[in-house]
Amino acid sequence: VGEYIAFQDSDDEWLPGKLEKQMKVFKDAPTEVGVVYTGYWKLESSRGTYIPPRRIARKEGRIHSELLNGSFVGTPTAVVKKEYLEKAGLFDERLPCLQEWDLFIGVSKFCEFRYVPEALVNAYYGHDNISSVKSSAVAAVQLILKKHYREFAKHREALARQYYTIGTLLCQSGEVSQGREYLLKALRLGNLNMQCIGAFLASLLGSRVYNLVVRIKHRADSRADPR
Repeated sequence: VGEYIAFQDSDDEWLPGKLEKQMKVFKDAPTEVGVVYTGYWKLESSRGTYIPPRRIARKEGRIHSELLNGSFVGTPTAVVKKEYLEKAGLFDERLPCLQEWDLFIGVSKFCEFRYVPEALVNAYYGHDNISSVKSSAVAAVQLILKKHYREFAKHREALARQYYTIGTLLCQSGEVSQGREYLLKALRLGNLNMQCIGAFLASLLGSRVYNLVVRIKHRADSRADPR
């Protein structure tokens, strides 16, 4: 029907000038650019977090390896050339969540991305059941790893990061023994940063202590600059 596809959810808000700025980028960009996305505010209660965060070093060009580390391209922020959506296979309905991460991992195999460095979307998030959210996230990450395992296997750091993510979510859900196995996989792949080491050590002390450590860390993180 059209050459470009943009996404809009009922609980997201596009800000003035969004599409105009993105289409101007497409107009001036080479043909291999298939996605133009913007920053956005993730709004939960009274707290806002800017996405993508500063720690994402490479936000433009061939960003496939960066996306393997985690999702930072929000679906409502993106305008995508239809041809690349079709190549990537559109959304995977098997995923209980993280569909946008899976989609852009696939799209990033075929084209370059451009980033408009300002928040042009407000994305509102409600309070879902915490345990169900964690269970869904574990299932989603496991499926994404299975789908794209060849890609993750080429990027050991990214694979280790996802094992760490699964491990921490399982530990927080009370499945400490299984979570510890994933944390150990992450350590064996070379994820020897203090977060992973600390999570593994905390898992040895059981679910109650683990979640106490998580709460303390979250309070410390909440004082940091969200960008």
